[in-house]
Amino acid sequence: MNAVETRIWELGSFELGAEKKFVRVVRRKEIIDGKRYAWLLFVDEKDTEPVDMIVLDVSREEARAIDLVVGTQRMSEERK
Repeated sequence: MNAVETRIWELGSFELGAEKKFVRVVRRKEIIDGKRYAWLLFVDEKDTEPVDMIVLDVSREEARAIDLVVGTQRMSEERK
């Protein structure tokens, strides 16, 4: 399980009680080309502020693998 998946599970944990959040949208933002990426976790598709953000130093291939697992949506300002 990768760090993004782990955080999604933590936010939805029953142990948080009323504070738990159900992440429905994940978007990735490229911070440093091919090296550092941020995954932004949103409760709703229309939200403008994420409930959490995970920043990882990974290769482009590792970032894409995480995207496939968590169903990431592309951010408009990200380069392809």
